[in-house]
Amino acid sequence: MYYLEEAIETNPNDELAYLNRAEMYSFDKNYKEAIRNVTTAINLVPDDPDNYITRAQYYYSDEDYQKALDDISTCLSKATEGDGFKNDPLLYEFRAYVYIGLHNYSAARNDVQKAYRLSKDKDLDRRLEALYAIL
Repeated sequence: MYYLEEAIETNPNDELAYLNRAEMYSFDKNYKEAIRNVTTAINLVPDDPDNYITRAQYYYSDEDYQKALDDISTCLSKATEGDGFKNDPLLYEFRAYVYIGLHNYSAARNDVQKAYRLSKDKDLDRRLEALYAIL
């Protein structure tokens, strides 16, 4: 953590240093600080969809499902056809879990179905089938 603090002090516009510090905070389950650091990274580079997914994961871990959903939606709105987000089955699987946290089981089922259609991974397919069965 010391080196990350030093890197940020030396270069306060270093997006990667904030993302790495967020990861360190998440190891300690300090999701509020992790979210704060990813938010700083987003403010530095607002068009990177990856950062919104990272922050959505921390919001999810902190059980703030609405903010996680908002970040996933922002990621998808910023995604382009070539970057892989719009066709990433793991993104839709993740959003299904967020919808479950929000008790929106219909939307969760829709995302599981979408993830299944996009998947080319047998392990993921089995996970999605099991998830769909309980929805």
